[in-house]
Order: sequence, then C-alpha cells, then structure tokens
Amino acid sequence: YARYDAYLVDNPGHYLTHDEFPSESYFPGIPFEEVWLTPDDVAEGHDTVVEAAETWINSFAGLQPEIAYDPQTIEISVEYGQIATQDLTLQNIGTRHLFYSLTPQTANRLWLDSDKDNSVSVFMPPREPDLSVVESSNIACMEKEPQFPPIVTGHGGPDAYGYIWTDSDQPHGPEYEWIDITGVGTTVSLGNNSYAGPFGIGFEFPFYENMYDRLTICSNGFIKFGGGSAAYNNVGIPNSDPPNNLIAMWWDDLNPSAGGHVYYYDDDINGRFIVSFVDVPYYSYGGSLSFQAVLHSDGQINLNYGTMDAGSLGYYLLAAASVGIENSDGSDGLEIVYNAQYIHDNLSVKILNDWMGVTPYSGHIAVGENAVATVNFNTGNFPPGLYSGNIYLDSDDPDNPLILIPVSLEVTSACDYVAGDCNHNGIPLELGDVVSMIGIYRGTLEPEYTCSCPPHGDDFAPEADPNGNCMAFEL
Repeated sequence: YARYDAYLVDNPGHYLTHDEFPSESYFPGIPFEEVWLTPDDVAEGHDTVVEAAETWINSFAGLQPEIAYDPQTIEISVEYGQIATQDLTLQNIGTRHLFYSLTPQTANRLWLDSDKDNSVSVFMPPREPDLSVVESSNIACMEKEPQFPPIVTGHGGPDAYGYIWTDSDQPHGPEYEWIDITGVGTTVSLGNNSYAGPFGIGFEFPFYENMYDRLTICSNGFIKFGGGSAAYNNVGIPNSDPPNNLIAMWWDDLNPSAGGHVYYYDDDINGRFIVSFVDVPYYSYGGSLSFQAVLHSDGQINLNYGTMDAGSLGYYLLAAASVGIENSDGSDGLEIVYNAQYIHDNLSVKILNDWMGVTPYSGHIAVGENAVATVNFNTGNFPPGLYSGNIYLDSDDPDNPLILIPVSLEVTSACDYVAGDCNHNGIPLELGDVVSMIGIYRGTLEPEYTCSCPPHGDDFAPEADPNGNCMAFEL
C-alpha cells in the first residue's frame, strides 16, 4: 500500500507520515537507515513503527478502487500528414487510491514511402539527470556522463515519426524470445572500436524516411545504415552528432576481440535479419553480455536480451548504455534508455512505427479525482483508409482489472474530389473520363480541379487517379 511514496530516510529529525512507510530499497545493498514514529502514532499508543504500519494498512480493509472512463470508444477522422489528439478521462469513483496503466495496440499498419516530413513531435518531457549518482560514484566512466533514474515503465514513444516501443514485462507486450543463430549465422570479426560490413539484409528494410538493404555492425553494440562507425562513447537519442541512422541494442564501450562472438543471419524463410552479440565483454570491466536485434521485413524491430552480466561493475554498468533508434540526421529518434537502470536478463523489446500513442502511460488517482490521458494520432506515414486498434486499460480495480477501449481512425485525403471522375459528371471511370484522363496526361486538356496532395506537393489533378489515393498526375 505504501510503496509508491516510499523513499530513503537518513535524517532522524524527519518524521514520516503513514503513506511514506518504505517497503524496500530501490538500490541493492543500500539499506534504509531508520524510520521514526510520528507524533500522531505515539499519541495513539503505538510503540513501534511496525505496529503503526500494520494499523494503518488494516485501516484500508474493505476499501476498493473503482474506475470509470470516458469515452467508451474512440472514433476520429484525421487528414493525411497531420496529427491530432483525443482526451481520455479516467475517474476513481471508489473508496481507495487507484493505480492504472494504458497500452495502445493497433491491428493494421501500412507504409507510404515519402521524403516529405509531415510529422509533428509528441515527445514526452525529457527526464532530468540524477547528478547525485554521478557525484557519489568513484567510477571514472560514470563521472563523464549524466545518470538518470531507473526506467519504471515498459513502453514509450511515439517519436516524431511515430515509432513506439513496449517490452515483455508488460501485460500486453511481446513474449520474451531469444533466437539462437550460433549454429547457422555468419561470424563477424570485430576488433576493439571497429565495425564490419556492409552486409546484405536480404530485403528492403523500411527505417524512418528511407529503405535499406545493407547495414554495418559496430563492435560497441549498435548497427548502422548508410556507412559504419566505431563510436564507443554513447550519447542520448536523438543526437545530431554522428553516429546517426542506427539501432542501438546496447551502445557502450565493448570489446568483442577480448571474448564472445558476433553473428548475423539472413532468415529469409521468416522474413527477418538477425544480429547477435553473444558473451561479449566490456572493454575495461569484463563481463558477458548477450543481446540481439531482429529486423523484420515489415519494419518491426525486436531487441532481445539474454544474460546481461556487466562484469566487475555490474550494477553500475547496466545503467551506462544507450538503447534506441535514430534517423539519418539525428533530428528524430526513439530513446528507450540512456544511462539508467532498465535492461535485465531475459527481456524483449518490440519497436514499431504506429499511428497511435498514449501519454502518460500510467498513473494514480485519488478517491473522487480525475486524470486525463492524451491519445495521440500521427498520420504522417499512413495513407488514406480505415485503421483499428484498442487501448488496454489495466488497473487495480478488482471488478474491472482489464478494460479494452476500441479505437477507430479514418485517415482522409486533403483533396475533395471523386476519383476517376475527370469530366465531373458524378460518374467515375466512364469512357469520357478515360479520354479526359489522357488529355490531362498529355497536357492538351486543362483539369477542372487541382489540389495539394501530400506527399506530392501542389498542382495535382487528383480526379485523374481512379484509386482515390492521391497518386495523381503532376501538372
């Protein structure tokens, strides 16, 4: 009951209220110093903190949270290339504090190639570094970089392009998976601070604004498109300084030449390409790290983590790497973790480009109070059509622990026209329409209607497109 507000206490003059009773240390090996009774506890006749805590906890017997939400379903229409938001109001109508989490999932995704930036950033506010960790550390590498509090949510995003992530610790996340390619994969020879490749992926892989069929593998725990890099000093994502255009599985100062192996495997039967680091140590501190990236032909990325033994400085080095993805110029990226506790053994992370995200992902609501979550819709990479999905609403409401909120998105065209009706008589694809279409194409007929259709730009004759998807003749 009290875990949410628990914290370390080392000042005997500080009195804790009931909702501040700690349950366990956030940092292994660092015990709580001391917890003192409040004056109210003493006045009530309690002699020990344990006795006071038990009385406080028992006072909640019979009290239960109860969740209400509005709207019950979400239906929204958004123009192609635009961003929109929808409020989701949550209310605690019960008699005890309510804790909740929100997980978006979509049923269909489409890709549209474009070199036009139609996105708008919907980043969460950046976290502030925990400078106390740096100041209290005697580790040289930790003093060079900012440190951040642990990552406590197992999903995040979207970035400006629409990528989101979720992990296998989440109730509706991916299942943990490790794909063993040691017997079928190709061994990659990497020295300290080096890279190898490019290696053929086996298919056109969609990544941000571009498609790639080759990649390079860096010894320091990341793969890169459009050239190689041997950078060992990890930074936050995104960052305009090179390296860019990367997938960082575990970007830190590693040394495959000192132990372990690196493999890649073109799994063409399953439409995926796998890069695995197996038992690779740190440059200075040893250890044995096993992690892999799985690139799927539809653009989905899975990051899998086996045994993450960080060697002589294990706990600290597991809070000193970068994990995430970044576009070709470092102007956009999805950071999963940077210099913070998060990754652990037997964890999988799924990254995909999607049209729906929710912020915040979790929270708590006092009795009788409301909380408003924002559902974000980004249609920058999704052509006109209908899209469906759900928002999973998990809570500690004993009667409704899981609620599915259906979501429907209609991506509309910016053009108001009847596709294929080139002569504007209201009936598309007649013989007259075909004649007019040929005239428009040859430049002998002036179209009656033009518009701007993303991602093509101005001066298009959209009525000359019989499919209604804005892939029209440029004038």
